[in-house]
Amino acid sequence: MALHIIRTLGTALLDFVFPPQCLACKKALRESNAYLCPSCWQEVLSRSTNGCKRCSNPYVGAVEQCGNCAAWNPVFERAVVLGDFGEAIQQAVHALKFRQQARLGVELGRRMAALPCFAAILSSVDVLVPVPLHSARQRQRGYNQSACIASGLAQVLGKPMRIDLIKRRINTQQQAKLDAQGRRQNLQDAFVASGEIPPHQCIGLVDDVVTTGATLNACALALQEAGAETIRALALACPYLSD
Repeated sequence: MALHIIRTLGTALLDFVFPPQCLACKKALRESNAYLCPSCWQEVLSRSTNGCKRCSNPYVGAVEQCGNCAAWNPVFERAVVLGDFGEAIQQAVHALKFRQQARLGVELGRRMAALPCFAAILSSVDVLVPVPLHSARQRQRGYNQSACIASGLAQVLGKPMRIDLIKRRINTQQQAKLDAQGRRQNLQDAFVASGEIPPHQCIGLVDDVVTTGATLNACALALQEAGAETIRALALACPYLSD
């Protein structure tokens, strides 16, 4: 009890000396554990419904599948994305990945899972699996940002999270620097199954940002090797949705 009081007083003193700021727009926050201001949270959680229902990339016309899906036919059933890679979510993801804001990732997952549309979509998911980082990159960062998001989702949805089903065995080049074909080639054999999945399981594969879906698809292939029957991908943002 005394330790809790000391920690609470210490946090209050730090907030007084160094007032907490929104990690996206730098506005003052009333509470440091809010991470983002109300307007930025509203922007982040305003889900965009544009884009292909399978891979989240945009397409025009009454075709059965978009050009991205037609090019390489992803094995995951669908990709569910919160919205476009706008200013607020871009800054939030940057803080999560590069500014040691692991708790923000958990809160993003919690708030995403609380949205009725996501709760409905993920109701049939049996287990959540974050996209793994290579061990060297995780040691450098100190945590896996996708696992933080998956942890928040798991808390609200009441679903288990597994980090032992697939592993990243190749420390690949950053995907952001590559075109669509380069992304697929870069990830060839990068992920491998490292556990077994019980029959008839629906897997919720979690990442921070989806672009072409190459990373999610490479993970989905490894999950199929582990015995996954149905795979649904989930990400915070897709940069194409704002195009």
